[in-house]
Amino acid sequence: MLEGVTAVLLLTDDDDFNALASVVMQDRVEGPVYRVAPPPGSQGVVAPYTGGHVLFGSGLGGCTLTSRHEQGARFRVQSAAEAVPPGHETLFVVRADGLLEPVTEGQAAAFTKADTLVLLGPADTDALPDRST
Repeated sequence: MLEGVTAVLLLTDDDDFNALASVVMQDRVEGPVYRVAPPPGSQGVVAPYTGGHVLFGSGLGGCTLTSRHEQGARFRVQSAAEAVPPGHETLFVVRADGLLEPVTEGQAAAFTKADTLVLLGPADTDALPDRST
């Protein structure tokens, strides 16, 4: 048992590694193990056959997060008392007591006005390079 480890976030770009590590780590930490979703329709060897907590939902897998960030999407931290801006998605809720809770595929973001949100903004289409030539 890894004492004092209350959660594990597996965020590598290797979906099979994340899936296999989530199975191995589940009995070795005190809290939950999370991993990013594999790309839709991926044909990994291990990833499609494991359970666990999928971070952010299947629509925000590792490839999608990377692509959106490369296209200018930025992370935003704000009070939960403020309205979430259009096009932003909640990734994490930081509770008033400091506890970090990720949004998962099966659990929507639930928060109070005393919490803080970590959001991913929309891609900045104006920042994309012109590939028409």
